[in-house]
Amino acid sequence: MRALAAMTPAQRLAMWEQLNDQLEQMEVHAVSRQHPTFSEHELQVELIRRRHGEALTHAWLTNAPRVT
Repeated sequence: MRALAAMTPAQRLAMWEQLNDQLEQMEVHAVSRQHPTFSEHELQVELIRRRHGEALTHAWLTNAPRVT
């Protein structure tokens, strides 16, 4: 705790950003392992569902521009 308290706000923010990026990578790898046949789009939809729930995922899918 002392090491964290000794950090500047900018250092703490940088550490938080790094940890957040690592967590996101771990989440992507976990979903990829659970669903190895998912396309990139399906992977993104599943990540959104896990992070934000069914209702927001449905709203996003309904309103998202279609990429062809």
